[in-house]
Amino acid sequence: MEIDTQSVEHKELQPPEERIAIGLTGWLAEEAAISSRENDRNSYLDDLITMRQKLSLPPDNPDNWSAQKVYSHHDRLPFWFEAFTLDPTNDAQSAKLLFAFLMRVAGTYKVQCYFQATDQDDFMRRKLEPNIYGADIRIVTNERLSKVNFGGVYNQQPMDIGALSDTMRAAIVQEKEDLPLLCERARLGQDFGLEDSPGAHLAAAAQTTWLKCAVDAIVYAASIRNGDLDEVPFLEPRSISDEPQIIHPLTIR
Repeated sequence: MEIDTQSVEHKELQPPEERIAIGLTGWLAEEAAISSRENDRNSYLDDLITMRQKLSLPPDNPDNWSAQKVYSHHDRLPFWFEAFTLDPTNDAQSAKLLFAFLMRVAGTYKVQCYFQATDQDDFMRRKLEPNIYGADIRIVTNERLSKVNFGGVYNQQPMDIGALSDTMRAAIVQEKEDLPLLCERARLGQDFGLEDSPGAHLAAAAQTTWLKCAVDAIVYAASIRNGDLDEVPFLEPRSISDEPQIIHPLTIR
């Protein structure tokens, strides 16, 4: 079989942290676009006035839709992680776990937009703008690759699955602790329309935490697939209820 030397050279020239950051940015931008469509099942989350009112309720109130989203994601994560650990090489289970982490990044970014937006139009502009996340995707990616000592992904050294579990559990604990503070900031209403506020900072911090989980999941998936980022499976960036299919957005073509 003839080897595509140009493709191999391109992969070698593009650092893994760059490939991961580009892939994550593209996935999140597509999720924002899809969920903004009028016929999407989650488009109701784009009503700024309603969502601010809901967010100002206590987190255990069933009408606080943002908080209930958090709890439902947290409740299913341990089961998804257990299924993943039974067969980490299973593309469907690996992609589902990564999907869960990325959906929390997207969800916390929406909350950031609830705080910062000056009006409905500004909210939609922010939501659809891929470069204003509270967490710098490239910085987080670089930091995580350094932390897991993965040496460029391509060395095929398997990452400790326990470390991935620890990162996930820390993210869940932190988000649960911060959620009442987030809702209280919404109740006070003083942070709305401000670029720099405690509420926006809490949402941005959560994005960073979940991005760490996502990058760790990518690193682990690559490490057990011969260090090949091309083979890391994602799910399409649409609601899990819509049965998203497996994709490979880190592939260089």
